[in-house]
Parts: sequence; C-alpha cells; structure tokens
Amino acid sequence: MHRGGDSLNTATKTLDGLLSIKADYYYKDLLKAIGGTWNPYAKEWLLPYTKENWDTLQSSIAGIVSDDRVKDELEEPYSDTGKPLKNAPLPLLKYGITLYKHQYAAYAEAYSTFKQSNGFAYLMEMGTGKSLTSIATISQLYTENKIHKLLIICPLAVAAAWEKEFKQFAVIKHTLTILTGSTKDKSKQLSTLYGQGLQVAIINYESTWRIEKELLKYNADMIIADESQRIKNPHASQSKTLHKLGDKAKYKLILTGTPVTATPLDFWSQYRFLDSSIFGTSYYSFRARHAVIGGFENHQVIGYRNLKELCRKAHSVAYRVTKKAALDLPEETEEKYYCEFENVAKKLYRNLHNDGFAELASGTVTTPHKITKIMRLSQLCGGYLVKDINPDNPGEHTLEQVSTVKINLLKDIATDLLDNPNKKIVIFARFRAEIYAIEDMLNKIVGNDAIRIMNGDTAKTDRGQFVDEFQNNPAVRVFLANQQCAGLGITLTASDTVIFYSNSYNYADYEQAKARIHRIGQKKKCTYIHLLVKDSIDEEVLLNLKNKGDTARLVVDFYNKKRED
Repeated sequence: MHRGGDSLNTATKTLDGLLSIKADYYYKDLLKAIGGTWNPYAKEWLLPYTKENWDTLQSSIAGIVSDDRVKDELEEPYSDTGKPLKNAPLPLLKYGITLYKHQYAAYAEAYSTFKQSNGFAYLMEMGTGKSLTSIATISQLYTENKIHKLLIICPLAVAAAWEKEFKQFAVIKHTLTILTGSTKDKSKQLSTLYGQGLQVAIINYESTWRIEKELLKYNADMIIADESQRIKNPHASQSKTLHKLGDKAKYKLILTGTPVTATPLDFWSQYRFLDSSIFGTSYYSFRARHAVIGGFENHQVIGYRNLKELCRKAHSVAYRVTKKAALDLPEETEEKYYCEFENVAKKLYRNLHNDGFAELASGTVTTPHKITKIMRLSQLCGGYLVKDINPDNPGEHTLEQVSTVKINLLKDIATDLLDNPNKKIVIFARFRAEIYAIEDMLNKIVGNDAIRIMNGDTAKTDRGQFVDEFQNNPAVRVFLANQQCAGLGITLTASDTVIFYSNSYNYADYEQAKARIHRIGQKKKCTYIHLLVKDSIDEEVLLNLKNKGDTARLVVDFYNKKRED
C-alpha cells in the first residue's frame, strides 16, 4: 500500500497588501467573477485585501484556509477563543445554558435581527453547535411569550438528535413529538399534538409536501430548517412547501454549514423560505442578476456575477461560523491508500468502463442511465459486479464478488489501528454489500460485540443507543455506517480516525461525515483515510468531492476524460 497527499485552497496576505488565493482550477470562473487577477508566475489569484472579499471566499470555496494574518485581521473577533461563556448579558442565560463565545455571538445577532426581520441564518459549520445555539434562541423567544408552536424540519437521521438535545439543554417546558409512520400517521400525530409548554413537532424534509395542508393548519409560530441545503433546489416539492410554510411563520431559522454545495445560486431557495425580501420571490430574476447564461441554446449557466452583492445580502441576516475560526479544535490530516485490481477484476472494470464510454459517445443514453453506469463502476471498486437479471429493469440484479483488493487493504489498516486496545475507528461505506462484507471481516479482528452498524437496515430506535455505546463503552471499537444514515446529527468523538471505504458523489454528505469526529469535544488530531483503487472511478469521485463537484459534472468529466488503456 502507499499514500498520496492532497492540495489545499489557501488564502494569504502578500507583502504588497493583497489577498493571494491558491485554489483548485474548478474555482477559476468564480474568482474571475469577483474581480480576481491571475498571476501566472506565482500561480495565484490576487484580490483586494478586504473583509468583504474574504467573506465571499469563505462562503464559496470548500475548506479554504487562511494564514494567521488573514485570520487575525479579517475574521470575527471571537475567532481566537473556544472557551464557554457563562455570565452573558442577555436574559436567556439565567436558565443555566452555557454557550461558547461564537455561539453566544450568533445567538445575540439573531436576537437583535428578530426585532426587525422574521428570518435568520446560522451558517455554522458542522461541529460548532448550531442546534444548541438554536435552542438558546427558541428558549428566549418562548420565555418572552413570542412563540408557542415550533416546527423543526430536518433530515430523518437528525430527528433523534434534536430530541436528545432538547432533553439535555432545553429547560423550558415543552412537548416534543417526532412525526413518524405513514403519511396518515404523521397527519394524525400533528393534529393531536398537545402538552405543556412549547409544542414542538419534528418532521423530515421528504414528508413535508405530503402533509402540506396539515402543516399549514398547524400554523407554527417558528420554523427551523436544519441542514437547509436540502431545499436548495427551487423546483423540488419540499422546497415549494417550505416556501409556503415560511410565508406564514412569524420566525424562521435556517441552519447549515454548507449553504452552497454546488453553485452560488443555491442561496435563493433557502432564503426564499427564510426572508423573501433578501433575494425576492422570483428565482429567474435572481438567476438573471447573478448568473451568466450561455451554452447550448443559451440556456446554461456558464459563470456568475455580482457575487459580492449576493454575499453581502446573504450575510445581512446571517452569522457565519467556521470550525477553524471558532473552536480550538485539533488539526486534520488526510491520507490516501491505494490498491490495484487483480487481473480478472481489472479486465471486468475496463470492459464496463469502455461500454459506458461507447454508449455516451453514441448519444443514445439518458443521464440516469449514465449515472447508473458510474455507480456500477463504484460498486466494482468495492469488490462487487452487478449483473442484471432483466436488462429492461436495472432494479432486478444480482451481486457477485469479483475483487477482494480493497477489503484486504482495509483489513491491513484496521488490524494495525485496532492493535491499540484504546483505539476506536469510524468506517463509512456506500453500499449495503460493502458494509456487511466489512462487518464479516471485522468480526475476525475484534468480534461482533465490538461493532455497531448504522445503515438503512438499522432500526431507528437503536441508532441513538449505538452512538452512546460507541462514545461511552470501551468495548465498542468500530462504528460502521452509511454516510446518509450516520453523516448527520451524531457525535463520534470517541474516535479520531475515519476510514472512507467508498464515497457517494454528494459533497455535503462527505463533509458531514468528516464532521462526526471533528467537532466540540474532540481533543486529538483527526485523520481521514481514503481507500482508492488505482486508476479508477474512486479517484474521480474523491477529486470531484474536493472540488465541490456533483454527479452531473462527474458524468461528463469522467467519461469524456482521455482514457489510458
């Protein structure tokens, strides 16, 4: 096995007082749009050294890091402290809630904004405590008799975490219900919600449009959209429902550390829910203002403009918190471990790849079909060949294990790590077959009782218990999970090491998964290990994630890339 390094997106202050940006090629158009000048000799972009430019870069470039001068001069004054703040002047804290300085600053900003506007954005990175900050905000509004009904809309995996946070931190009287079951069940639970204190209903995004009438009738005084990037698509049913709900609610919060996961246009739908006065009610007017249209039949977004204006407006009702600025968290490091297909698997992979390339070149296949082809390549990297039973129905298939190189690589790494009796590790894998193959392998190293699994097959009632056991029971050594199930709302700081056996194409899921260990409570340096099959889709997916890419771009870029047979 061998390792490789990763490039960083960085910002530094030059000797002549400019902001020097070294970033992936992917951000070329964005940097040009905000007035950047390219210096080919130093291979850097140069911008005026202003806080506005730095705020724009932080909102638009994934994981950008700065030197100490930029941090001290352009970031917020709370940035050098991560110590809790107890005796703060706002009345809420007499109830005993302890906030970190950055949380209190965010809370105070929202409290002040709510005197003039009904929406505020906590643009707080994963691990900085945005749910606790929200509970502080909720509690204050309730004690002032401003809210009586609260609706929290979040990914399904986060619902239980909200219940736990309320139980631990909310000292106000409240009745909390997570809407579960069928659509009919959820509607009934909502209509019969009653109890002492603040009425709190929690529902997942995918269910909102199905019981839209009931949610409108519930008439929540306050609505929280947690991980609000889930409504970035203005045309999605759940986004449209939240826009309607937002128009009725007196107070609204959006919570996300990644408001932009694909393009700056991601802001519109989230802010349409939050405060329609910021970017207006017409997505197409917003797009015309901030996007450059061209390409095929003059309908494609080929660039962006007026980004400083966009960023300024977004931040007018928002508080941005990054882990690097707000918390004294340990360093992060990334490692790549490579393996190479066996001859038979290499031939199977080449044939599958070439078939997909030929189909793309023919122009006769649809985008969903292309995405399926790419997914099959990813499954093959994990060791499994998908064989269709019915060619007309891709859902009917069998799996055949055709490669063991990656599982053997994981076995070597896991054995070395777990040889330390005090070491715990987190492993993320994308496909169900991979997870159970990994479980079988780990059973031989640490035994079944030392492993906790969280994927689509895990009962919702077991998930919180599994997290608690991993965090607190020394005998539980491995947390094995799917990113979509365990990448949100849970804390896994008992480990300082995450192994990515395989990745999806979703940048937000990837960043969320990393943040399970790198958050408040972590004291050790965090390591992320990526397992990659050499010269395969594995490398393309990871590169795409590093560049904040998406499936659509991967479909084009991967298959149109020059092949080396």
